[in-house]
Amino acid sequence: MFDFTDLIEKYSVPYTLIVPGEDSGFVDGYYQEAIATRREMEGAIVPYKENRIYQSGGAITNEDRELYSSEKLEFDKNIYIEHNGKIYKVDTEADYGDYAEVYVYGLKRVSVHDRPKASK
Repeated sequence: MFDFTDLIEKYSVPYTLIVPGEDSGFVDGYYQEAIATRREMEGAIVPYKENRIYQSGGAITNEDRELYSSEKLEFDKNIYIEHNGKIYKVDTEADYGDYAEVYVYGLKRVSVHDRPKASK
C-alpha cells in the first residue's frame, strides 16, 4: 500500500465542508429553510490540468478543482465545499483508499458570480 498522507498534508489548505439540511418545508404556513451543517477541514485543492480540461469536451472548466484528501467524505449526499470565497459542488469521487489511503473528489464551481470585481 502506498502512503500519500505526507504529500497531501504538505499541500493542504483549509476549506469548509457544507452539508445542506434536509428538514426544509412549510411550518404554520411559512417556509422554513433547512440549516446547513458546516465543518472546517483540510485537503489539497488543485486545478485540473489543461489537457484534462480540453479532453473533457466542456464538462470540466478552468474554474473547477480536484480535492485530494486522506479523509473519506459522505459522497452519497449533496455536499459542497467553500474555499477562498468560492463554492464548489462535490461532483465525482475516486476512492483509492484500498491502495493509497487517498480520496480524490471532483469539484464543480457552483457560481462564477462570486468573483471579485475588477479594479477600475
